[in-house]
Amino acid sequence: MTRDSQPQGRYRILVASEPIFGTAGRAVVGSLRRLGNEVECVNYREIIPKVTTTRLKALRKALLSWFVRDYNHYLLGVQRRFQAEIFLAIKGSYLLPETLRRLRGGGVRCYNYYPDVSAFTHDKYIPTALPEYDHIFTTKSFHLRDFPERLGIRRITFVPHGYDPEVYRPLELNDWDRRRYAADVCFIGSHTAKKERLIASIRRALPEVRLKVWGNLWTTRCRSPELADSIMGQPLMGWAYAKAVQASAISLGINSEVVPGASSGDLMSQRSFEIPACRGLMLHERNDEVRSFYEEDREVVCFDGPEELVAKVRYYLDHPEQRRAVAEAGYRRCVPAYSYDERMKQCLRARARGGHARRGGGGVPAPLGVLLRARVVRRGGAGSGAGGRAVGLLGGDVPGLRGAPELGWPAQDPT
Repeated sequence: MTRDSQPQGRYRILVASEPIFGTAGRAVVGSLRRLGNEVECVNYREIIPKVTTTRLKALRKALLSWFVRDYNHYLLGVQRRFQAEIFLAIKGSYLLPETLRRLRGGGVRCYNYYPDVSAFTHDKYIPTALPEYDHIFTTKSFHLRDFPERLGIRRITFVPHGYDPEVYRPLELNDWDRRRYAADVCFIGSHTAKKERLIASIRRALPEVRLKVWGNLWTTRCRSPELADSIMGQPLMGWAYAKAVQASAISLGINSEVVPGASSGDLMSQRSFEIPACRGLMLHERNDEVRSFYEEDREVVCFDGPEELVAKVRYYLDHPEQRRAVAEAGYRRCVPAYSYDERMKQCLRARARGGHARRGGGGVPAPLGVLLRARVVRRGGAGSGAGGRAVGLLGGDVPGLRGAPELGWPAQDPT
């Protein structure tokens, strides 16, 4: 068997990422290495500093274009030494189009794993660089429409978020962990107005509930006085995140609303996989996408609006045995099928099946065409109820990872 015929391959891969413990960037690098690849990681933070004081922010802004040029020069220097066959950017912050063109000109296949809701709410370089990749793997299904319409990108496949098996897993809690993280309900994530509105509805209806809110921007942006005692004033990542999920009876899966450049608010995020991987009960916003990964009321609990959210919180706090049963079923559904190891296998299978993706061309891109023509069917046929699993969204009868058969991109192998 040749290397290109192997399902996951062994390649030299140059990754551009910010590999912080607990993030997708770190998870992807670890997964690629566990799959037997030689990986070199370039972290833009080594060149472009993150600063906090007003004066340094002004200085950074004035010098940013110089920092960006230096970062791109450094990355090309690493490539000359490392001689990667594949370049993979996680989002691709501060990468210049000419850098990608030079990599491709040297025979390197360039891919982007894009984890955010919009390409237009981060640094200005991302929208101009994205069309230069040989293929985009996006964690957002609505990008299959957004990216072709807004950026002219036709080389795109939906590969969802996952969880890092080294980080997001059941951990042993000590007394200090329980005192710090124990809660009836917790939310871990940055502030948005929608998240505040929904979480505040729990506090107003159930003032006796122990509610903890962890994440950025809550102390400065939250306008709901009833949440003052619930805001913990810091984000959680890595094992602290995993411990908070385990120490909480219910973990909320509330995602971001629509932002500029996106046609939809977030449907699923990393928390949609990290919470079940930690064996937590996930109470998630209801949508067809989450119900294609988990069976509602057996592997995940869903809500639509504040009234149902409050009712579900009350019910599952009053029924601990059912709560634990759903959490366990969600864990078994998620682990290991939805790990980043499985996501990266999907990306590497795509690499093994052919050369550079076809650049340019008109018409509806194949993955988008499959999505537009797909019918969502439920296992069990008619009468199976809302708890059935959606299949066939991109041509695969496997929950969690859809392929694009028209491009020869397979669905995830069953596990």
